[in-house]
Amino acid sequence: MRKCKRKILGVLFMSAMLFSAWPAVYGSEADGGQRVERQERLGTDEEEREIPEEEVSQGWKARERQRFYLDSNLERLTGWQKINGNWYYFDEEGWMQTGWLEDGGKRYYLKDNGVMQTGWILEQKQWYFADGTGAMRTGWLHKGGSWFYLQENGAMCTGWKDIGGTWYYFRPGNGDMMTGWVRDRETWYYMSGSGAMQTGWLKHGTAWYYLSGSGAMAKDWTQVRGSWYYLNDHGAMQTGWLHRGNNWFYLNEDGVMQTGWLHRRGVWYYLNRSGAMLTGWQVVGSSWYYFDGDGAMQSGWICLEGSWYYLGGNNDGAMKTGWIRNGGRNYYLTPGGIWKDIRLAVIGNNEAGAITTAAKFVEMGVDATVVTGNFEISRYDGIIIPGGGDLDPARYGQTNTASGNIDNILDERQIDAVKQCVAAGKPIFGICKGVQLINVVFGGTLNQSISGHMGVWHTVSVSRSGWFSNIYSGSVRVLSYHHQSIRDLADGFQADMRAGDGTIEAISNNEKHIYGVQFHPEQMNNEVGNRCIRQFVEVCAK
Repeated sequence: MRKCKRKILGVLFMSAMLFSAWPAVYGSEADGGQRVERQERLGTDEEEREIPEEEVSQGWKARERQRFYLDSNLERLTGWQKINGNWYYFDEEGWMQTGWLEDGGKRYYLKDNGVMQTGWILEQKQWYFADGTGAMRTGWLHKGGSWFYLQENGAMCTGWKDIGGTWYYFRPGNGDMMTGWVRDRETWYYMSGSGAMQTGWLKHGTAWYYLSGSGAMAKDWTQVRGSWYYLNDHGAMQTGWLHRGNNWFYLNEDGVMQTGWLHRRGVWYYLNRSGAMLTGWQVVGSSWYYFDGDGAMQSGWICLEGSWYYLGGNNDGAMKTGWIRNGGRNYYLTPGGIWKDIRLAVIGNNEAGAITTAAKFVEMGVDATVVTGNFEISRYDGIIIPGGGDLDPARYGQTNTASGNIDNILDERQIDAVKQCVAAGKPIFGICKGVQLINVVFGGTLNQSISGHMGVWHTVSVSRSGWFSNIYSGSVRVLSYHHQSIRDLADGFQADMRAGDGTIEAISNNEKHIYGVQFHPEQMNNEVGNRCIRQFVEVCAK
């Protein structure tokens, strides 16, 4: 009996010695907001040995690698128990629990030494948090000045997390909620002060940024609600002029890329449908415009590669064609917009008729010169035979019955000029005596004396065909100073206008570009007179 008692006392003594080492391994830890990694259980062969059934003393006991605790009544503890300042949990049979524990709808974590864990817990590479009662937390947690989010299973979130329809970002590894700019891989995001991921326009500092529906910060060209914006490499929205590639773009104060006409600091620019600023010749709408190397729309007279153009003016800028009036003078611009310095020769003497005719053509924008000597067609774009005296009737096979003021020397010069023009294919325009001379040169005849046409305004009817039908229609009033008229019309010509008495007042030969009027448009000083002069100048400009 004594030997048996000694053996039991020896075992109990060894057990007490061994269990005295447990607090060093399984003792409680102060939380202090610090994370504690999981500790592995330490054991010895002595701990693993079974003890006799007789449980004869209070304290920790072990059997089959499980532990239990005997109270002062040598009864096993069950449920939550605080031992030496630490909490433990024992099941209904009194066995000490470890790992995760569900109790009263809450989860707890018991270390391998059975001590209930509080604070941060690292379990299988996941972090959890147990509050001061040991209960595992879920949802938002504010700790150490940072916010964390613990999922339904208590695991701490890292990276992106959708919480209640809002995205948040938790620092990988640490798990603290991020605010402000966050870079994930190669993309930037912005998290508000509450941690919520932002989308749409964001003003940060003095700059605007755009965050897509996925929260990613936009860069480069970005379309938002049908408008284009440019976000630089830092994501900041650009305004004003922007040079990208080989093109200039303009972004207004709201950052919207402009298209169409843009007026900046007194200068007009045009930005195409892609937003690129135009330079050089460009068609806008149905008109041509010229934009210099800086994109500024040009207006007024400009000289390009030796040619003059006239561009609108008064904020128009469209290239003009046809007739314009500028600085009190008329100019003709070709269908290509080029102003041509049209040189016309008025074949005559230094007398009122020729000088008045030249002056009228100059007023219409032509460099018209009275040629009183030798004529060289190569220097001119066409000729004008002005009004004057009568032709010698012998030139058209008649005897002189009513012709006067004949100047055969002038007539020869005029006839020679007509022939040179025909050979060179250049236009001819005859006025009064001039139309009569043209008719005679090509084989026609004249009436030497008529009445009712000297110094009078009268009505003429316009043919529905012929060159003059492009200028007039119906009937117009003209001013006549002639006592002779065309009798037999030369071959190849047609009568485009006639007076009420049948007198031919205008003829044309489109094939040879020869035209003439019996009246005096240079003296009418109205639009009717000016029209036929402008029409002839257009022919000379081609």
